[in-house]
Amino acid sequence: MKTFKIVSLVLTALAIASTSLADPAPQGAMQLLARKQMGSFFPSPVANFQLTVFTDGTAKLLFTRQSGSLPVVGKVSEKELQLMKTEIAELNAAELVDPDPNAPICMDANTVAYTAFRRSEFVRELPLRLFSGCHTSNRKDHKGAQTISILDETALRLFNANY
Repeated sequence: MKTFKIVSLVLTALAIASTSLADPAPQGAMQLLARKQMGSFFPSPVANFQLTVFTDGTAKLLFTRQSGSLPVVGKVSEKELQLMKTEIAELNAAELVDPDPNAPICMDANTVAYTAFRRSEFVRELPLRLFSGCHTSNRKDHKGAQTISILDETALRLFNANY
């Protein structure tokens, strides 16, 4: 049962965090990271949004409301960008692990998925963290924590500056 829950969470993370590679990237840049937040019975102004960071440091926040989508474009600092690129380069495939899979779940919280994208001969999605059902699943090797913090801070900064 425990293995089924872990596999289910990993598959959920991959499905939720998947972002169309057709997302308009700045010229010459490719998608590096995504933070996708969606769903909830809680009427929050930030219930559904996606932050995408590209290899040139461009950060696009797409905020979805009932009235439509509002895109915001910003940048991460060069220092933050290099830190995230270094962390991603060091990532290997790792499963996400829920430290307490038997804890109660909640159905009314947002789902937040963090994914890194690494390119070589093909695109590889590397899940960093999944928050779903009031459970937080992290990489088994615990890598990517600084990248997750930068994504959260960037999303908050772009949101506060524009809404």
